Amino acid sequence: MIKKLSFILAALWLSATPIMAESIAVIIGNRDYDNGSRIRGADAGFATIFPLRDAGFTVFSARDATIERTDRLMRLVLDRAPEADRIVIMAVGHILNARGETYVLPVDVDPRSSLTLRREALAVSELLEIAGSRPGGAIVVLGMDPRASITMGQGIEPGLGDLDIPQGVTLVSGVARDVIGFVNDVVLDDERSMADAAAAYDGVVDIQGYLSGFHPFLGPVATGVDREATWWEAVQAIGTEEAIDVFEDEFPDTRFAEEIAALRDDLRMAPLRDAEAAEADMNLTRNDRRSIQRALVLLGYDTRGIDGIFGNGTRGAIRQWQEKEGLFVSGYLDHEMVLALSADAQRRSDELEAEADAKAAEEARKERAFWRRTKRTDTAEAYREYLDRYPHGAYRSEARTELRRINRSQQEAALAEERDLWDDVLADDTLGSYEFYLEKYPEGAFADEARLKIEELTPPPPEPVLDIAALQQEEAKTVGNPILRLLAERRLAELGFGPGKVDGRFTDQTREAIKKYQESRGIDVTAYITQPTAVRMLQGK
Repeated sequence: MIKKLSFILAALWLSATPIMAESIAVIIGNRDYDNGSRIRGADAGFATIFPLRDAGFTVFSARDATIERTDRLMRLVLDRAPEADRIVIMAVGHILNARGETYVLPVDVDPRSSLTLRREALAVSELLEIAGSRPGGAIVVLGMDPRASITMGQGIEPGLGDLDIPQGVTLVSGVARDVIGFVNDVVLDDERSMADAAAAYDGVVDIQGYLSGFHPFLGPVATGVDREATWWEAVQAIGTEEAIDVFEDEFPDTRFAEEIAALRDDLRMAPLRDAEAAEADMNLTRNDRRSIQRALVLLGYDTRGIDGIFGNGTRGAIRQWQEKEGLFVSGYLDHEMVLALSADAQRRSDELEAEADAKAAEEARKERAFWRRTKRTDTAEAYREYLDRYPHGAYRSEARTELRRINRSQQEAALAEERDLWDDVLADDTLGSYEFYLEKYPEGAFADEARLKIEELTPPPPEPVLDIAALQQEEAKTVGNPILRLLAERRLAELGFGPGKVDGRFTDQTREAIKKYQESRGIDVTAYITQPTAVRMLQGK
């Protein structure tokens, strides 16, 4: 609503004939400072008082204004500004900036503290705010002396800082004599448009904000005004969808239809351009981009590799994350988004670690309870059941020892013939001899030990069939770089999984180490470094 109102006011002012309302001008010329050198040309601005009065302005002025006088002057201006149809504010003196604000210094300010500046100096943002109440009819002029010096505190710099110029306001800055000349030659020119008159000052002064190409600052002539062109100029100066909507309501059959369509397209693409520029401004390194990709993968988004290159896969993953988080979906990141993404990934990593720890703790608790029951039962069947359920359990050695103890007791009670055969079987110690013993004594005293021996001598079942080609392809995308393979081997060695020589070549020993790592972290055991494996490993988990 505020932007739309500003547009309407500017357009009406530009397209209407002049009306008899008060115009006000403020002239501040600070030459002699208590804490700084003299400002050359500061007095010259007062020569514009009479031309301004002749042009219908009520002029308020202050020479070498103190803090108190500057305050009184601005209070007077604030009282009159709401009724003014044009506003000219010209200030010449020492101009400094600190902590995002620009100040015009009264002559008795001690600028060694930014706090003092905020409390006692004249903020340029306040001048622009006053001018912003009359879009299209307000100008702020700031004059300086580049040779003048003044003692400044830390974090305070001479000249203008970044300024947010309101819509429809013109800001002119430069050397004192040049900006005063601009007022005389451009502001007070009642024939040429501001843009035409200001052409002579191109490169002489710095002009920012609104600059009419149709009318002089003092307003259009009473006849011959092209309202549609004037309104369209205001739309371009404001540059918002709301301004275009108001313009089309006023001129439904406008001759600027093509230009409007182009401006709408440009405005709609602006957020995407801004997002792309914000990411470019961060100057992300290859490692920064890999970190972002790892974070996205950890959060469940497929970047199609962790290679430090933001291709279609990574851009798509960023868009999915932005949509989930309720952010503007652009596929590009800014500093705040990178921080948020890293925090999300860290939380997810902590969650996965906590889940793995909790799962391991629960499994350990169940195993301890099962083992206590097994010990109380103290039978061969109970120990076998334990070994079946926990083949790699913490008590597997003790369970086997207990089974042998029971078998030895049974052996002592066995018949001599069975004992003799069993002694022969033990001496032979082959798979066939144990199988022969079980065929003859399936319930024999040494049957359990024979079965354990058979289990130990029987080759392990074949590994599950894996899509090796797919795993090799995924590993090549994930750690195809030799440096990454070295880092992976080094990490396996640090964790005690014994990958063999750390040389970037994945041997059988390396594959076994990868399998042990995957098994310990609850990751699918493939012996290849998949994306989840790389993320956990390179994060030091």
